[in-house]
Amino acid sequence: MKWLVLKVREHNFPGDDGRVVTGKFVYLAPAEGEAAGDPRRVFVNSSREKDFAYFPKQGDSVYLFESGGRVQDFIKA
Repeated sequence: MKWLVLKVREHNFPGDDGRVVTGKFVYLAPAEGEAAGDPRRVFVNSSREKDFAYFPKQGDSVYLFESGGRVQDFIKA
């Protein structure tokens, strides 16, 4: 399913071990022409973000790949 990136926002919070977890929330909505669906918000840890060849920006159309509830990759549509 193709998604439209509505917003990308940096976010930090204390992890279970007390260390600060840094990353970004990516807010998504189904792209025009896709089946109706609910908007999504996914979190990408900053340590994982550097593994992606491409990271989306606001206004991009993307395909989202997840496994086990974790973002594995974004591919620009």
